[in-house]
Amino acid sequence: MTFDASDFLDLAERIVLQETTEAAFRTAISRSYYACHLLGRESTRLKGWFAPRHSGEDHRALLRVLRAHVSWSSQMDLLLKLREHADYHVDARPTTPGSPICQHCAAWNASAAWDDARELPTSSCPSCVK
Repeated sequence: MTFDASDFLDLAERIVLQETTEAAFRTAISRSYYACHLLGRESTRLKGWFAPRHSGEDHRALLRVLRAHVSWSSQMDLLLKLREHADYHVDARPTTPGSPICQHCAAWNASAAWDDARELPTSSCPSCVK
């Protein structure tokens, strides 16, 4: 049986509906990104646009392919940045008191990106290239 990556989106939605902690939000961002990444990787592979190596290089490589073929690639770029922040910047000092945004992310206006992420639909993934 093959894993359906869209199940990550369902999980992300359930997490944020049930809990509003930063840990829950970071986990939901991560699961949302991976759902979109996996679905996008498979969709672009099927179209002949992308040959995944199934390594860490696929993340940036998929973004390059999406930029060349679709107008909404910036949404995937945002999700990747948010996922990196959520997963790797847990010990970083916030830019402002009470902010979940660390100093490493201030350069790309991560505060606005966190707010934007709350608005991203988790029920439909932009990487589902139809």
